[in-house]
Amino acid sequence: DVALREFAELAQRDPNDRAARTRLVAAYRVLKNTPEAMRILRDALKKNPNDADALVQRSEIYLDEDDVVEAEADLTRVAGIRRNDAVVRYLLSRVYKARNQESLRRQELNEAIRLDPSLLAIRIELADTFIGEPKLALKLMNEAPPEQTHSLPVIVMRNWALLASGDLVEATKGI
Repeated sequence: DVALREFAELAQRDPNDRAARTRLVAAYRVLKNTPEAMRILRDALKKNPNDADALVQRSEIYLDEDDVVEAEADLTRVAGIRRNDAVVRYLLSRVYKARNQESLRRQELNEAIRLDPSLLAIRIELADTFIGEPKLALKLMNEAPPEQTHSLPVIVMRNWALLASGDLVEATKGI
């Protein structure tokens, strides 16, 4: 409650501080107070319909509520504003996952990785979609940034790809 009041006070003190508003909306989401988070975002979007931060947060709420139509509408608007935003590409991949459009999902995950190769969770998710094509999954894991190659998620996914490809010798080494 104290933290929430502090976030609300900071956001109220400077209505143009998007970072403060973003933290406040995130706090409401953690507390499962979606109506209040949506109210804040609606107010922000009334002032500026192209507020990319507000559109992204609202799309996340829509995705959590399985409203992929509204989420996609917001994300499409943001993609026009922020063409090179890896997070927007990842969120679009969630829209396509909900619609069982696997090729579009992979395309967006791949674009997110291209835009920001350091996004490990997205790299793992994309590799997992390729587990039926283990050479592609292995290639993706081998392309992880050097600082991530020894992390447990990379090692585990790489081992799954090796096992799926039938390379038991390398998989045993990895294990």
